[in-house]
Amino acid sequence: YYHFCIVHLMDLVFGFDVVRKSVEECFGYAAEYGLAHLEIDLIRGHSFIETFDAERINKLRGLSEQFGISLSLHTPFTINPSDKILTIRDANIAYLKRCVSVAHELNATHVTTHVGYCLGVIRLSSSK
Repeated sequence: YYHFCIVHLMDLVFGFDVVRKSVEECFGYAAEYGLAHLEIDLIRGHSFIETFDAERINKLRGLSEQFGISLSLHTPFTINPSDKILTIRDANIAYLKRCVSVAHELNATHVTTHVGYCLGVIRLSSSK
C-alpha cells in the first residue's frame, strides 16, 4: 500500500509516496514510523488535483504542521507540457500551474513531474 522513497539523500530523511489511501489517512502511520515526508501522488480519484479545494488544503496544511511532516506533490506520468499538439500542451501547462499553486498553498517542499512523455511515440532502438 505504500511506496517508500528517500526524499533527501544528504540528510537521509525518509518518507513515502501516498497512492492508495488519502493523504489524510497517512499522517498517523508516517508519524508512528518516524517518516518525515509524504509525497501525494495525483493519480487516483481521492488525490486528483481537483479535490484540493481551500478546505482540504487548510486541513492538510494543519496536519502537516501538527505532525511535523512535510508534503510534496507528484504529477501523473502522462502530463506533458511539451506536447506537439498545442491544445494538449496548453491543458498540461494549465494543470502544472494548478499543481504548483496547490503546492504553494500546502507549503509543500516540491512538485515532482516527468516531462516529455508522448503517447504513441516508439523509442528508437540503438542497434542498427
